[in-house]
Amino acid sequence: MGGQNNLLANAGTEIDGVTTLEFVIPLDSADSKDRPLRQGATYGIQVAYQLNRDDFISWHGRHGIGEFTIDVIP
Repeated sequence: MGGQNNLLANAGTEIDGVTTLEFVIPLDSADSKDRPLRQGATYGIQVAYQLNRDDFISWHGRHGIGEFTIDVIP
């Protein structure tokens, strides 16, 4: 879509078949393709995955939705 990579930090692990992805982004990246995030606000998230493949080109046969809230970190 023409946006920028605004990741400040990222990490990933896989332990006993469980994949964990972590990333840090600015609340306001100033990227025209991003919306500023507000502390205390709740946002929706969508994920897609495949149970028996671990790559970026396979069709993802499973998906899920959820929410997260931007917490205030002292």
